[in-house]
Amino acid sequence: MTILNNKQTELLHNIIDEAGLIFIVAHKNPDGDALGSTLGLYHILRNKGKKVKVILPNAFAATFEWMPEVDNIIIYEKQKNKAIDALEKADLVCCLDFNSLSRIEELGEHPAMNKKPILMLDHHPQPDDFAEYRWSDVNASSTCEIVYNFAEHMGYLDFIDKNAASCLYTGLVTDTGSFRFSATTSRTLHIGAFFMEKGVDHVSIQEYIFSGNKLSKLQLWGFALYQKLNFIEKFATAYISISKEELAKFNFEEGDLEGLVNYALSVKGAKLGILMTEKHDKIRMSFRSKNGFSANDFARKYFNGGGHEMAAGGTSFESMDKTIEKLLTSLEEFQQ
Repeated sequence: MTILNNKQTELLHNIIDEAGLIFIVAHKNPDGDALGSTLGLYHILRNKGKKVKVILPNAFAATFEWMPEVDNIIIYEKQKNKAIDALEKADLVCCLDFNSLSRIEELGEHPAMNKKPILMLDHHPQPDDFAEYRWSDVNASSTCEIVYNFAEHMGYLDFIDKNAASCLYTGLVTDTGSFRFSATTSRTLHIGAFFMEKGVDHVSIQEYIFSGNKLSKLQLWGFALYQKLNFIEKFATAYISISKEELAKFNFEEGDLEGLVNYALSVKGAKLGILMTEKHDKIRMSFRSKNGFSANDFARKYFNGGGHEMAAGGTSFESMDKTIEKLLTSLEEFQQ
């Protein structure tokens, strides 16, 4: 775990106090933790009296459209000039829920990134060395938990109001599977209780996240589970593969497949669950594992990816058929 030392804390206090604009960014294809942590920090800093801009590389799922101030987020792929203008004017860049600038793609390559003090708040392993100020904790349940810890460390807890708490609670819920996953600790539950004391309506948040599904999304899931789910008992692996034509058939929108990979892992006897989705000229891969299987090691070794020990992502630049062939040979080698 890497947290701020006393000197860094003092310097960061000064930077934030004197900042005319603070720039907050999360990774491409933002999930509940990415959105929750960025908007949570946004509300905290706004309540402190700071001018803040939240930028995301691309659009987020409709599931999160209820979140307070979500309409003020700048989407880079749609508003490039506005995003770059904010980056160039910022006095501090906050990178949340990612630990490599490659996760924000073109935005991470902009020259202004090399001229700004950067604060990284993240819980993924093996971070790149691009941030002067880093709070990295792989044992934290979520980046939203880290934002709370950061706020406590900086003396900002009084700036967490109901809006900030609602956003941060969302990341706790999504990254812990509603507090089911092993990353959930007593600390996680303590923080969740703090947010509820701030007025969070946890029942409504669960409804927003897990209910109100589009008919087309549920039909896509039904198709995926009935026709595209395969289980390889030899490798204790279940996988789902979906082509771009199949996505189009069900009017796919970003976020529609969020959480589906967990159903692959839920197959009795599975230690590894995989979702493979064809997007443009590549295959996006999501890995979930249990019982000692390292999704992170497997994704890093074979599929240009990585992430958490039991939750990782990867990419294949071959066809779906070739990717599945490679998956089978990789599982054989990895098992040995």
